[in-house]
Amino acid sequence: MDYPDYPKTLSDFESAFDTDEKCLKYFQQTRWGDTFRCEQCGNDTAWKTKDNRYICKQYCHSNSAISRTIFQNTRKPMTQRFRAIWLLTSSKTGVSANQMMRVLDIKSYTKNIH
Repeated sequence: MDYPDYPKTLSDFESAFDTDEKCLKYFQQTRWGDTFRCEQCGNDTAWKTKDNRYICKQYCHSNSAISRTIFQNTRKPMTQRFRAIWLLTSSKTGVSANQMMRVLDIKSYTKNIH
């Protein structure tokens, strides 16, 4: 699947990343390219689990596309996380916490850190 380098408009962004699966696929493509590669042994063969983790066939490591990233251990949907990053990076003047809460439909940013 081809992805835009950087969506220029909210409409472009929403059509490219409207599901968690599309977001995760983009993230995997960005991190690993076309083939998973074990970070421990360099092996490029792995089993994919139901929870989108990859287990190296050499049994040395289990990994996911979001492990050791800012997305690890968060409970928010990938679409919401991608939307927040797009909003931050596409704004020339910055984004306030209140604006981010309104756009992402979050009630309180202190309770929604994860």
